[in-house]
Amino acid sequence: MISLEDIAAHLEEARVSATYVLGRCPFHDDTHPSLWVGQKGRFKCYGCGVSGTVEYLWSRISGNTVQASETKHRSWRIRGSLEEYVEEKHQTLVAVPSLQEYLRRRKLDDMIVPAKLGWDDGWYVIPVFGPEKVEGVVWRADSHTQKATGMRYLTPAGQPPLLMRGTHVRCGQIGTSGSGPASNGFGMVLWIVFGTLDVLCLSKFKVACVTATGGKNSFNPSWADTFRCKVNIWPDKGEEETARKLARQLDWRGRVVEIEWPDDSKDVNDLLVNGHEDIVAKVLGV
Repeated sequence: MISLEDIAAHLEEARVSATYVLGRCPFHDDTHPSLWVGQKGRFKCYGCGVSGTVEYLWSRISGNTVQASETKHRSWRIRGSLEEYVEEKHQTLVAVPSLQEYLRRRKLDDMIVPAKLGWDDGWYVIPVFGPEKVEGVVWRADSHTQKATGMRYLTPAGQPPLLMRGTHVRCGQIGTSGSGPASNGFGMVLWIVFGTLDVLCLSKFKVACVTATGGKNSFNPSWADTFRCKVNIWPDKGEEETARKLARQLDWRGRVVEIEWPDDSKDVNDLLVNGHEDIVAKVLGV
């Protein structure tokens, strides 16, 4: 168990009382103690607004992780409306640059505003937008939380697999803002990938792209009926057979895109992180 004294030993200008600790916040350039840590296991900064569990704070200030149970995180419930939740967590992420560290490493920090990404106690909040409103969320663990829980993704209890649209797909149709979706020789094309971060990556190239929030096997072929165009499926390395099965279900519209993967990459996001942006652009035809 992490004690208040343990926390205080890793905070600058820490002041310990019987029930809480005050100290300088490690999440922003704090010039005076604005971080409050309570004995019941929660913290909050009254300067930048970051809040969360003591376990997450400990992983950030000590470099050590405390193993957390999967059940604890699967019991999350969103208070209020999805729109309010997404907006609140988005404002937290925008306001505190230090929380964007993992997204910077994954070359996705420029998607925080367009995709309205947020942050909630060690998890990045990825909203799933429908034609008219937020339909759900996906939580992606940052590096500290991955070590503590052994988990990368979560969705709210009871949320079914959803169609996650890229930022250039709106109202069920292919968006044409910016340079528009790449044609790649087929006219207008919808791209299907097998990961939420991959959708964010392709959105950077202003192409129309979607994925399923429940994993590679949860994509419902009928979702593609909304889009009157050809469909290119770009699977992760080793998931080509799943893509071929989906292509057959899509009949004439479906086409699997297979590439020679570099040794350091297994998906679209890896390609960007490892400096292979030229490969992505060539495949997309942009």
